[in-house]
Amino acid sequence: MGRARTKPEGLANPRMNPRLTALALGSMVEQVARSRDSPDEPFDDEMVLDHLSSKIIGRSLRS
Repeated sequence: MGRARTKPEGLANPRMNPRLTALALGSMVEQVARSRDSPDEPFDDEMVLDHLSSKIIGRSLRS
């Protein structure tokens, strides 16, 4: 998805720097992947997706 397409749909915040956003998202993905493989922490894929999407785009991806 390009920024030009996501802005009108309300999925991209025009005030955020794209490069810094990509770095932050990459770091979050890495950390989630590490946590997901940890036997010490219960992990709910749907809960994590809902939480991250609400923080990143300001709303849940659930219908």
